[in-house]
Amino acid sequence: MRRLLVFLGMQDLDAKKTVEKPQVIVKAKLINNNGKSIELYEPFDRSWRRVSIALDMIGFLTEDRDRSKGLYYVTYTDLDIGEADKKAKEEEGWLDSIDFWSDDEAEAEEMAEEETGAKDGDIRKKGRRGKKRRR
Repeated sequence: MRRLLVFLGMQDLDAKKTVEKPQVIVKAKLINNNGKSIELYEPFDRSWRRVSIALDMIGFLTEDRDRSKGLYYVTYTDLDIGEADKKAKEEEGWLDSIDFWSDDEAEAEEMAEEETGAKDGDIRKKGRRGKKRRR
């Protein structure tokens, strides 16, 4: 990191100090008054957008908002991601129907047995090659 700072034009001594004690920038603070709240140290328009994105990410459905008062009216929707993953794995899609690259050996042996009549994948004794020619 120091080398990068020096490359970008900072003096070597200043770069060492900056790397040893990096500046901590506080963008938010958790406040506990009557209820829990967060104090954001950013302009209102940027904070309004970030709170909206955060609410969507954690599963709150924004029903209404009043920007002039700084209020969101939300309801919580339970996003059970684990359940959705299980459901998606159980369902087969169109790609599963053309699954020619599968490593399912039992299925491959069964298909080979049906086509050639040979067991254990041995086709040397079956088919054209295995027959003796009589003249």
